[in-house]
Amino acid sequence: MEEGKISKFLFKRKPFLVLKHLSVEDNIYAAQMAKKINCSYAYIIRLLKEMEKLGLIYIEKNRSTRIIKLTKKGRNICEKISEIERLG
Repeated sequence: MEEGKISKFLFKRKPFLVLKHLSVEDNIYAAQMAKKINCSYAYIIRLLKEMEKLGLIYIEKNRSTRIIKLTKKGRNICEKISEIERLG
């Protein structure tokens, strides 16, 4: 993986909000997440696919629904970013 790719991606607000919400409420539908972070369904799907490629989340697909789950790597990164956020 290209060095810095994860940090460059995560220091954008929406990806961090996804991680933050998942750290509190795991196993959420993609449509619910779109509402929580105030974005379109199409945008959240693109965002989630990128996050899954980076190993931050796992998307469980059931028929027409997508359930989002935080991976251990995603949880660790969320904790680190939250620590940085508290410093600011």
